[in-house]
Amino acid sequence: RLGFVVTPESKQEQTGPPWRLIWPQLTAMVLLVAAGGVGTARYLMGTASFDLLSLGVNLVWVVVDLVILSVVISAAKHTGRESRQRRASVTHEHRHQDHRRRAADDGVHGPFGRG
Repeated sequence: RLGFVVTPESKQEQTGPPWRLIWPQLTAMVLLVAAGGVGTARYLMGTASFDLLSLGVNLVWVVVDLVILSVVISAAKHTGRESRQRRASVTHEHRHQDHRRRAADDGVHGPFGRG
């Protein structure tokens, strides 16, 4: 018999990335790639009003910004230590419950009998 009552957790386990929180960063990343592509295409077609040095400096900053914003992707994939610990704890508890249930079904009551 348990000496305490187990209450259900009110917070639902998140099954995917938190799109509502990361869409601005993802949008910025897409726009950076698009701007870099447009600038490069304009330069290669000869319609750009800037020189190669300007394009190079801007592309370097695009790469720097993308590297900085890339943490959003790894953070979105992260399940969190707490979630992993909770799953492990639940799995561990289920194993013990199964063991106790099997022991009770087999008539085994521990080292001291029925007590």
